[in-house]
Amino acid sequence: REYLQNKVLDYRSQYWLLIAAGQTGKSYEVKNLAFLLSQTDDVFPVVYEAKFFKDRNKEINIPFYYSEEHIVFIIDGIDEISGEELRESFYYHISDLKSKYPKLRILMTCRRNYIDNTKFEGFKRLFLNDLSYKEIKEIVNNSDICTPDDFLNNIKDKTLYSIAGNPFFLKAMIRYYKEKNEIQENNVDWKIQPIQKNENGRIFIKKET
Repeated sequence: REYLQNKVLDYRSQYWLLIAAGQTGKSYEVKNLAFLLSQTDDVFPVVYEAKFFKDRNKEINIPFYYSEEHIVFIIDGIDEISGEELRESFYYHISDLKSKYPKLRILMTCRRNYIDNTKFEGFKRLFLNDLSYKEIKEIVNNSDICTPDDFLNNIKDKTLYSIAGNPFFLKAMIRYYKEKNEIQENNVDWKIQPIQKNENGRIFIKKET
């Protein structure tokens, strides 16, 4: 998360594409990134959920009350746009957005199997990879869990490596284990910061006052 935050705050780049397999934490990553960015003095993050893009003729706009150079426009899940024709229209609107607001920073997320290299010119690729067992073990041992070996054995016994390999789910599993001294056997619901969402799928992270 800190790596992504540093990338977005680096004005030498403007456009990023976060690529990962399904259910590996892309949405959790960018929403928490948005929260972190909202705590800075000069960045206004806006999260747009691409699955709500339904009207090919409707322009995608940024908030008019904030100057473009301070906005980070985070577009989550372009693979969730329904149908190729609608997705083509979406790409057109993003290109138009870049032309209209040349100082705007844009971060998009997408599954690996939906990448069309002809559509993402100028976007720097960032990859969200699963943790290896060695990395999982290192994180658990460096946490303040009293019995890290028991925690790792629980993951092994319940065959939860596919979940633990996601750094955000692993963090949630560690938190839950500290509270309950056990590991959930199903997918982990972890807490993210409060956000506000409107009917168009656009999420505004409010700055604290």
